Amino acid sequence: DLLTSGRLELSVAGGPLDLSPVRLDELSEHMAERFAATVTSTSAPMIQGDRMLLERLLSNLLSNARRACPEGSLTVDVSPHADGYLIAVEDEGRGIATEDRELVFEAFRRLDEARSRDKGGVGLGLYLSRQIARAHGGDVLAQGRLDGAPGARMVIELPKTPPSRG
Repeated sequence: DLLTSGRLELSVAGGPLDLSPVRLDELSEHMAERFAATVTSTSAPMIQGDRMLLERLLSNLLSNARRACPEGSLTVDVSPHADGYLIAVEDEGRGIATEDRELVFEAFRRLDEARSRDKGGVGLGLYLSRQIARAHGGDVLAQGRLDGAPGARMVIELPKTPPSRG
């Protein structure tokens, strides 16, 4: 995780991402299978992105969602937004308190300190997820579920093409 983080810091500073065409609906379906999540998509969303890093981003969010909601349903929704796309991952877990929704993206931040490190990680997953999204010219946001039910909604915002570097 630290090596990936360092690579992303270089990327944001102008270093290269390994860009290729990526269909977000196919990527989401591929990653969702590993976590028994359901995917909906309204189109065939295509972006220029680093597929390996985007897989890592989605895997981090789905892994956290499944850990928060071991038995409930996880959904991934891919939809157009502005000059790009949104990928929203929702779970039926406890959710994230409004005051903690930015804190979860800090390096080594773990909101539930009672979790053991072997089950809960070291607090780099969401930090890394945000770095990956920002390296692509996007972001990741933590929200509550749109239907008001308990759970979390993590939203990835990605442009169709990352900003030019140089």
